[in-house]
Amino acid sequence: MRVLSGKALMAVGIRWAETRGMTNVTHRYVAQTYGRAAWRRLAAALVAVPSAVRAAVRRPVRGVLALPVAVVATGLTLVLGFLVLINVLAYPFRPYLGLGDKDGSIWASTYGDSWGGPTLVGAWAVHALGVLLLVFPLLVWAVRGLLRVQERLTGAR
Repeated sequence: MRVLSGKALMAVGIRWAETRGMTNVTHRYVAQTYGRAAWRRLAAALVAVPSAVRAAVRRPVRGVLALPVAVVATGLTLVLGFLVLINVLAYPFRPYLGLGDKDGSIWASTYGDSWGGPTLVGAWAVHALGVLLLVFPLLVWAVRGLLRVQERLTGAR
């Protein structure tokens, strides 16, 4: 049996702490991106324009500066909602939404040239994961930053 020296024990402890810290960072990122706070921010972004208009009455210059920020935050939130709708929730119904050039049943094997095709399940999974892992975090964090700018301009929370 090998006995570790104090230096080796310290190295093991640092590695454990680094691993534990990375887990905390990952957990915090996932919570901030997909958790309740993110959904609250997205809901706040939907009503950001009326909030900026109310602020323009109290603080005219700052409210007018906050209005374009609010419009962009609301627009990004609506784009995100549309992308989640067409790629995650209702992917098979895209032809009925005017987003596909396929004729026939949604369950037909017409996904051969789609990412993840040739089956509906594969195409749906690739599109859903693409939106949820690549697009969703970018837009959520962009909305978060825009709402912070608007908050600083209007002084409202």
